Amino acid sequence: MKHPGTTSLIPNKDGRTPLHEAVMKGHTNIVEKFFTYDIFRDRENIDEVDHHKRTALHWAALGGYDTILQMLVQNGANVKLSSDDGKTALRVAANADHDTTKWVLLRAWVAQGGDEGVIRELLDDGKVRIDSEDEDSWTLQSCASESGNDAIVRLLVKEGADIEAKDMIGRTPLYCAVGEGHEDVVKLLVEKGADIEAKNYGYGQTPLHWAAKNGHEGVIQLLVKEGADIEVKDINGHTPLYCAVGEGHEDVVKLLVEKGADIEAKDRDGRTPLSIATKKGNERMVKLLHQEI
Repeated sequence: MKHPGTTSLIPNKDGRTPLHEAVMKGHTNIVEKFFTYDIFRDRENIDEVDHHKRTALHWAALGGYDTILQMLVQNGANVKLSSDDGKTALRVAANADHDTTKWVLLRAWVAQGGDEGVIRELLDDGKVRIDSEDEDSWTLQSCASESGNDAIVRLLVKEGADIEAKDMIGRTPLYCAVGEGHEDVVKLLVEKGADIEAKNYGYGQTPLHWAAKNGHEGVIQLLVKEGADIEVKDINGHTPLYCAVGEGHEDVVKLLVEKGADIEAKDRDGRTPLSIATKKGNERMVKLLHQEI
């Protein structure tokens, strides 16, 4: 397939572009080539509409073409556009009961800052269950929390969503929000009673471990203020301070030390935060920790 020029994207008499046509027919390999050859390098044509204001995303949702839909979303397709009958691709997928397609679009909706009103309508219509999960045990609350969409998080909490629901690796919505540094969502979930000591599967790490590992100072301040255990250890004996040192987050290390973190706490192999900083050759971190001894 040669790299096409602008004329290759001229719509037909129905206003449909070659992308529309490929999506309508479920031609995954052709759609993939559109992106492989970077035809949509300006990302403008991906949201072209036909005479009924339907985008390629609408047609993928209608056909239940999950792989194609995923490609469109990953390449920047706007999930918030409505056709001339007022339907978004999410509504189309929900009406057609395409569960996997619906989940891809739900995740994209919250990630792109979609309106909570649409989610409320889907809940009221029974098209989305409040605690429904995808194949990874990922709930809508987890999606919204990770994306920082506080309006949808607030709606779901109000409607009774389980704020302690864990995905397949044991992450709660709070854990998801913490990992991305979404302070407003973290504060909201904590105020609603989220367990700040909930541990994930495998490593047994708490939200404070995850905040320290990712360098989110504001989140750490919030969690510590709410009483999070600053000396909690995961299955390897690592404290939040150890995690912060290992990732080289100097400001977080300073904060945790100021909050009373034990700089001589040993993991199950007898290593301290100072020894891990030395092993990594982080001279600034070594100096910082020496000042606190």
